[in-house]
Amino acid sequence: MQSDGVTGRVMNWFPRRFLVRHHTVTFFLMGASFLLFGVITLNLFAMLKDNIDMSLQYGLMALVDGAALQLFELVLYSYLSMFFYLMFKTCERILVEGLVHPHAQDAETRQASISTAAAAEEPQRSSAR
Repeated sequence: MQSDGVTGRVMNWFPRRFLVRHHTVTFFLMGASFLLFGVITLNLFAMLKDNIDMSLQYGLMALVDGAALQLFELVLYSYLSMFFYLMFKTCERILVEGLVHPHAQDAETRQASISTAAAAEEPQRSSAR
């Protein structure tokens, strides 16, 4: 699957070209993501339940006193936790694919670098005409 635009090139560069080539960095990034995911989600569900229970029991008064802000923060922590989980799964997949199909990743990385180089040369060719 070929991505277009700057975002596609950046996303293709970071997970595929950098992480595939540097297994040690990928392994430590996977460990850090796992730890951050665990730390953030440790008490998240209990706090979210307590916040909703308090808001339902005391109503608008609780929301004005800070329950709404706390609920917003808990939702942000949930999304941050999801980001670290996705980073963990991305690193895991890259490492497992490297163990199962080591030569396929090398060919894929080579093809990605050729595609990136061809995309970089395309504007130069059109401006030279």
